[in-house]
Amino acid sequence: MASGADGAAPELDHVSLRSIARNLCRLFWRDLEIHHPGIDSLRLTAEVAQAWKERLFVTPKATQCGHG
Repeated sequence: MASGADGAAPELDHVSLRSIARNLCRLFWRDLEIHHPGIDSLRLTAEVAQAWKERLFVTPKATQCGHG
């Protein structure tokens, strides 16, 4: 059995796995841009890294559509 990122879902083909990895990277970078405007490097300060880790444990509340 394979280990690492591809070990969790061995039925995924290479293209699908790359697509998932690319999307995760985009989500990670977008989160940094939203919470730390102007960030331009992956050399994160300890504070920025800790804040990102803490946001991983928070589930956003669902919003209701419409009025009421």
